[in-house]
Amino acid sequence: MVHWPEGVIFAMACGLAVVWFGPGAALLVLPFGLLGFLLIADRRRLRRSKPVADAGDLGALQAAIDDTYQGTLRTEERFACILARMDAHDAMLEQADQSVADRARAACLDRVSRVIRHDDLRFDLSDGRFALLLRPGVGLDRAVLLSIAERLQTALADSGPQGQGDLRLSASLGVCTDDAPRDRSGRAMIAALEDAAAKAARDGPSAIRFHGEDVRT
Repeated sequence: MVHWPEGVIFAMACGLAVVWFGPGAALLVLPFGLLGFLLIADRRRLRRSKPVADAGDLGALQAAIDDTYQGTLRTEERFACILARMDAHDAMLEQADQSVADRARAACLDRVSRVIRHDDLRFDLSDGRFALLLRPGVGLDRAVLLSIAERLQTALADSGPQGQGDLRLSASLGVCTDDAPRDRSGRAMIAALEDAAAKAARDGPSAIRFHGEDVRT
């Protein structure tokens, strides 16, 4: 996909080469310019899609939400965030040990990475919690978000550690859209997410709560 800043720079470079050195210069500029464009675009794609795995780092999530708010100020794109809480996390600590909980969390994160879109961001928040910041887009309505949340729960249900008896993994999810918090900021969205996820955990296991709704989905 061509991003407009790189495309404009590339077009300008080709135009200047033709004006200054004649049409033949475009043949020299084209391969090098195209290579540079692809490298820049690929670096940008990797930067946006790289999962964030700093355990417990709510600051990174808040900063990413703030950046996304700024990036969608003049567009009609919508975005959302999902906060997942592993229902069995405390039980794993009681029935087994920390290493089992750590393996279960790693399995969950790996499975989540396989089902999310490549521009969605994943944040490991430790204590059996992780968040997904969904990339902005048009048509990201409640039905679409519910489908994503249900697909996420299905993936998590298949990712339990082996050899742990009847222990089964599940997660309760809190969902918050960009227009739900009163204050359009990362801090406000995280507060809304935590509230929705806490209500989902009380309704759980495997419950989904949208921020601002009083009933279980």
